[in-house]
Amino acid sequence: MSGESPLLRQADPRRSLRARILFGFFLALLIPSLLFILLLSSENGPGSPPFWREVLLILGSLIAATWLALVLVTRRFTRPIQELLRAAEEIGQGRPLALPEPKAHDELGRLAVALNHAGRRVERRVETLRRLHSLLRQEYHGADLPEILARSAEAIAAFTRAERVWFFLHETQSNRLQAAWPAWNLGEETAAKLQVTIGTRSIASDVFRGGELSIVDDLASLPSSDPAFPRSLAATNAILCPLKTEKETLGVVVATDRPGGFGQEESDALTSFADAASLLLRNARLYSTLQGTVEELRRASRLKDHFLQNVNHELRTPLTSIVGWTDLLEDEPLGEETMRRGLKQARQSARVLLALIDDLLDLARMDRGTLSLDLTMVSLSDVVSRAMETVRLMAESKGVVLILAPLPEAMPPVRADLLRLQQIAWNLLANAIKFTPRHGRVIVRVEREAQTYLVSVEDDGIGIPENELPHVFDRFRQADGSATRRHPGMGIGLTLARSLVELHGGTIRAESEPGRGSKFTFSVPIPQADRRAPEECRQSTVDFRRQLAIDSRESEEEGVFPETGR
Repeated sequence: MSGESPLLRQADPRRSLRARILFGFFLALLIPSLLFILLLSSENGPGSPPFWREVLLILGSLIAATWLALVLVTRRFTRPIQELLRAAEEIGQGRPLALPEPKAHDELGRLAVALNHAGRRVERRVETLRRLHSLLRQEYHGADLPEILARSAEAIAAFTRAERVWFFLHETQSNRLQAAWPAWNLGEETAAKLQVTIGTRSIASDVFRGGELSIVDDLASLPSSDPAFPRSLAATNAILCPLKTEKETLGVVVATDRPGGFGQEESDALTSFADAASLLLRNARLYSTLQGTVEELRRASRLKDHFLQNVNHELRTPLTSIVGWTDLLEDEPLGEETMRRGLKQARQSARVLLALIDDLLDLARMDRGTLSLDLTMVSLSDVVSRAMETVRLMAESKGVVLILAPLPEAMPPVRADLLRLQQIAWNLLANAIKFTPRHGRVIVRVEREAQTYLVSVEDDGIGIPENELPHVFDRFRQADGSATRRHPGMGIGLTLARSLVELHGGTIRAESEPGRGSKFTFSVPIPQADRRAPEECRQSTVDFRRQLAIDSRESEEEGVFPETGR
């Protein structure tokens, strides 16, 4: 009884198909027999011989023989139906089914063949669901892209019995499909060569743009130039399905060389696998992006902590010098030379403090997008000279020699913001002095090209590591940004210098070799109207310097520092 169908166990034996047939035939024989007996009894009178007993015996024997024949016939008729019922139960429960080949080709035989076919399809669907569940369960908590590709390709190959399976992933920047690796039975070098540009004549490009599955029974019928299936693959048939999400198409999955070709079952299964793979690939990309964002936030937090420590140190240093000298001047009578040196040091520290505060304010303006220029005609040679005078005391305290290389003879003025241009030069000079050892030197050069001036600040200091050179202009970026660093600074000077140079329409670059020094060069455009002959440029430069000297004296009388303009 344990192997009997649940429907058969629950069915009432009196209502089974076989019982109904036997009962119907029994009534069909019994009723006519009774009527026949009654008819004979009514035709024979009281004096007639009583032969009804013989008739009843004959009818009883006939009914019994007929009943036995019906039992045998209905048993042969209902047994296949019971087997088909059990088969339907197995299919409904998703278990494998294999009915014996029917001997007859009547309606029941054809029904058995149909159930066999349906059973195989259900078995494949159950296998698809099982593999999908296994794939999603294994990759749900992991976001490793190569692992997702490998497991997905393996699952597709195992179900479809394809010889090769790989994924074309869409590269947004180049707008092409690139075969990804790992794949199933496809080498890494071969995968690297499989590239399809979107819009070219290729079945993979058509599937990607159309978003519909495609089956190619004979790849030899495709153009020989299809980059998705080069002749070196020697593929015979293929099925391609897009990897789609709600918002975009990620690529195309390809399976090739299935014995007998790809049918409806493989199409349905591949669509399900492609949907699952699309979900996993999207999650992997989101996970990777999230990891990068978290790492950037951690880095920003570390830089913020270092920056606050550096700001505290940088502000305290000039303030300590100012407080120390003012206390000394107040408490003790000093000689004229000492007093002059103290006032000079206090003034220099105040200028450094103002420059640091201005840098912080400029950084805030840059973030708000309100950093602007006050453009006037400016002598670049005077800007460089003033910036060098501003940092000369800093250089002397470290024993660093400042050298200004010979200037070009013809230097027409440029249209720029005087204060901002001095700020650029001051930041580059201060940075060079900071990283130059004692008794080193810093060389400033101004070169004229056809349309621009090139101003360079070169030192023979420690240099910049090669891996740090691309990030030298990043905000808060220092090779050693810790609180125990050897060299002071807030890490914003070069960032501001780049922003200010770009606001002037120029460019800035850094060159360095570790252990041999660094060189920073920025360009300042020469106005179109001032690109004249050298003699005219020389005369214009002399006139402009005279006017600038007059303006400088007026600024000193108004209390503005001529060295920094702050």
